[in-house]
Amino acid sequence: MRVHTEVTLTDESYTGGEVIHTGQLFFDETLNEEIQATSPYSDNMTPETALSADSIYDDGGASSGLLTLTALGSSVSDGYKATITVGVDSAA
Repeated sequence: MRVHTEVTLTDESYTGGEVIHTGQLFFDETLNEEIQATSPYSDNMTPETALSADSIYDDGGASSGLLTLTALGSSVSDGYKATITVGVDSAA
């Protein structure tokens, strides 16, 4: 996730702006394992980093970027809606 301020959007890009934050968002590990077991994700051989081994995530829940996921159906293949509230202090 990157937060920019003072940006002018074009059809293909943006101009101006100052990057004031670059961060990560995190997913619940148990749910992530279920999703990773389904196709096409099961074809991905890139190792996952456990939250406990991630040097960025500090086990602070939503305040540390853990997304709140809401199921869109009864199966992981039905998808999820992810929400998180992010506040940015552009004066900092």
